[in-house]
Amino acid sequence: MKRRDLLLVLQPVLDRNTRTSLCDQLSHHIARAIHNGELADGDYLPSTRLMAKHLGISRNTVLQAYEELVAVGLIVGVPGSGMRVCQGTEVVPTAIPSVELQRIVRAARFPARIISLTDQDGNPLYFNY
Repeated sequence: MKRRDLLLVLQPVLDRNTRTSLCDQLSHHIARAIHNGELADGDYLPSTRLMAKHLGISRNTVLQAYEELVAVGLIVGVPGSGMRVCQGTEVVPTAIPSVELQRIVRAARFPARIISLTDQDGNPLYFNY
């Protein structure tokens, strides 16, 4: 399916008078289209500029919606080509393991010293000195 044809599929009815943000409305609409089969695996999504212009919303809103869909693994960014639908066919890294992150920080030697503390809920706190 061509990217411009996808604009017709992705023409959500954005309600500006609801408590749900435009970003959430857009990401839910795209996710629904993927789950319903309206968007097939490998289909390219319109650029953020084109989508924002077509819907009459901010490009940052479209960027945030795309980022949410990347985070849940429904779409993936292709360098130099844009975003495309990815329904589990590609491995999408979700996070860097903490051991790997510690090794990267140590190799960078910045910050030189870190004090690791936790708050009352057990969340880590980091201070540079």
